[in-house]
Amino acid sequence: MARLRIKLGSDGRPSAAVVALSRRNLLALLHKIERPGSTGGIFNTDVEIDGDYAPGFAFVVLGEDDVDHYAQRSEPPGPMRAQTESFIRSRGGWSKTDG
Repeated sequence: MARLRIKLGSDGRPSAAVVALSRRNLLALLHKIERPGSTGGIFNTDVEIDGDYAPGFAFVVLGEDDVDHYAQRSEPPGPMRAQTESFIRSRGGWSKTDG
């Protein structure tokens, strides 16, 4: 399952949120994006706040189609490594060069 870890800064306020997804989770999320009628998300309650389990706290990881995700931007997303861009394109994902 996905896992959320919230790290607290020296002032006690949240300073970072780390979401860990296994390869299995990532593939499930990709499948949910492609499936008609799906919400395209993973719901989970595996949450730690500064190392302590947080019962009753949940989070959702949503996946969006590239066209929908980037539609609100005036500029396309920034470049990635060439190998990463190639991998994304080979699997039907949007690339900076698609403009």
